Amino acid sequence: MVDQSIDPTKVEDPQQIKYQYEKSNFFRVIHADGVWGCINSQMGLQIAFWNERFPFPNVVEYRVSDEGTVEEQGRELPDTITREVEVSISVDLETAEVLIDWLTEKVNEIHNFLDEEAQESS
Repeated sequence: MVDQSIDPTKVEDPQQIKYQYEKSNFFRVIHADGVWGCINSQMGLQIAFWNERFPFPNVVEYRVSDEGTVEEQGRELPDTITREVEVSISVDLETAEVLIDWLTEKVNEIHNFLDEEAQESS
């Protein structure tokens, strides 16, 4: 295993570490309406994010009129709602705990902002 630790003697300020973030070739922004997950075999969490939408029709039938206009005659729709799973991530327990703390902090920031907005409006 290669030692990837930082040599403090070669860092300008050994009390400060800089990280550069790079987006992978697979980076994308997704919308999530919900989450599903479970405990995985390594005692971490498997977390899948999904978005919800009405399904696309299986079939759409059109008629071309004598005037050349296209008119929809009917459609065949599934009788379900689609939950499209966008991404699934696997995190260990320590990362899950950090994620909980981060989410709690961000949710509290949003609540504080909304409370301040409500007070300013009244």
